Amino acid sequence: MSDVSKSVIVTAAKGISTSTCLDLLETIKTILPYEEVLEGASSFPKPSHILAVIDGLDKGQMYLNSIQSYVYHSILKPWNDRQNMFVTCILTFQNDTVNGLKTLSVLIALAYKKGDIACLEKIADQCQHYAGVGYLMSNLGVMFSERMEYKKSETCFATAKNCFEHEHDHLGNAVASLNLAILHKLIGNEETAQVWCDSAASLCHDISMRMTSDVHLPWKVLRRLADLFQEFGNYKRCQDILQIGVLYDISGADEAPTITLMKRLMALQLKEQNGEKIQGEELEGVASQFLEFLDRLCTDIGVKQELLNADLITTAIILAKMYRDINHLEEACMLLKKLEAKYLLVHGRTHCLYASLLYHVGRFKLGVGKAGEAEIMLKQALEIFIYYFGNGHRMVASCKSLLGTCALLKGHSRDASIFLTEALTLFKRINPHHPEVAEILLKFADLYNEEGNFQSAKKTMQEALDIFNSACGEDSPKTASAYIEAAAFSQKVRESRASAADKVKKAIDIFLKLGLQHDHPDVMICRSLLGVLQLNMGSDEAEEQFTE
Repeated sequence: MSDVSKSVIVTAAKGISTSTCLDLLETIKTILPYEEVLEGASSFPKPSHILAVIDGLDKGQMYLNSIQSYVYHSILKPWNDRQNMFVTCILTFQNDTVNGLKTLSVLIALAYKKGDIACLEKIADQCQHYAGVGYLMSNLGVMFSERMEYKKSETCFATAKNCFEHEHDHLGNAVASLNLAILHKLIGNEETAQVWCDSAASLCHDISMRMTSDVHLPWKVLRRLADLFQEFGNYKRCQDILQIGVLYDISGADEAPTITLMKRLMALQLKEQNGEKIQGEELEGVASQFLEFLDRLCTDIGVKQELLNADLITTAIILAKMYRDINHLEEACMLLKKLEAKYLLVHGRTHCLYASLLYHVGRFKLGVGKAGEAEIMLKQALEIFIYYFGNGHRMVASCKSLLGTCALLKGHSRDASIFLTEALTLFKRINPHHPEVAEILLKFADLYNEEGNFQSAKKTMQEALDIFNSACGEDSPKTASAYIEAAAFSQKVRESRASAADKVKKAIDIFLKLGLQHDHPDVMICRSLLGVLQLNMGSDEAEEQFTE
């Protein structure tokens, strides 16, 4: 290293700032070729060249410590806190010796913050063959996904999985499999996502059976797996994962309050999955614990920002849906209102986590028919997402799709058409056969029908059904729901009642194949609809449907 370069580092050590930390990325790239930066990663814990060349400087180590502290607290931790889909692992910098892996972790964090995709690509290409880089590659995969570089993201996750398999790291393998499942769901390959979910679930089961003191299973992995299986309609697998969460030690002692809450919530979900009715008192007990936990976080200045994260939002939404399912909608809305007030107080109205909260609560409000309230929240979320991610991001597309639905329900056809057209364009860029594309097409079919354009409406409805069948599979809750909508649509456009009845029968068959009981609300609604259709056709089978 030249004397000039040493001078740059020593001078920077006197005062660390955000711009200085980000400039480290360019400094390292200028001082050392990438090959030298990465060389230390092949023989951990050998110090990397970056540390070696400045170790003799009086203030060199202080500078590195400051950089590491900045990266952890200002980049990696906030980034990890807002992850409500992928599972990430933050490498901490607690000791004085920095190996090549930690140096690389600093480097990718700075590159991500700076938006230097070329730097991330080069690191991913050059360090994928080194040992011990599984979690680093997994984090790179998440970063690429956020930038909608999905092919690069898949490559990183696959590399991480190979690394974990070679090292017999079952937990890392489960995390990589889960992240691959989430990625394929994001890009619309739901059948492939289900395959990776099964792989992750099997690994989680293996880990739970080991029962050794040095193996733990983070609740975040179980939480995301259970949610995915629920969405895919694989209720048996969902029950298995919830059972693991309820029965086994699922994380470390430092998360004891969170774990206690999560175990109680999983126990209620498991009861619900088994067809048992959740009592209001049971749900009230868990909700009270959640609110007490929330209040405690917001009075402790040291931890409130750290734990008011995306996972807490997911927990609140699950509780709200349980309240909704037992017809306690007022309690659900009150819970979410209190959560929103806390996030606004702690994070402010321009924070990405606040946008995530607005998005999820807005989606919930839309689902319970409060289109006006949902629209207000989703418009705020949209503005923040555009600021953070740009106009072409998937979260922007999702917001616009939901806003189109709000406008449709409020009878504002022109606004609905504008939002839905923009959302459709964005999702088609990700995947022309994405289930979200099919969801939007269903709404366009309604718009065409309102305009009296019946031929376009029928064609669009069929296109949506074809996408659901190809992307989600024939036996999927989404495909079943699409058949129900198609049946209602058939009535609107005055198609034969027999055609509508056939579609409802298909939906019932799918629900029963998925394992739902005959007394499940979704099945009973379908039977009621089928009975009405058959009654109007003068069929003797109508009485059987109503009896069921």
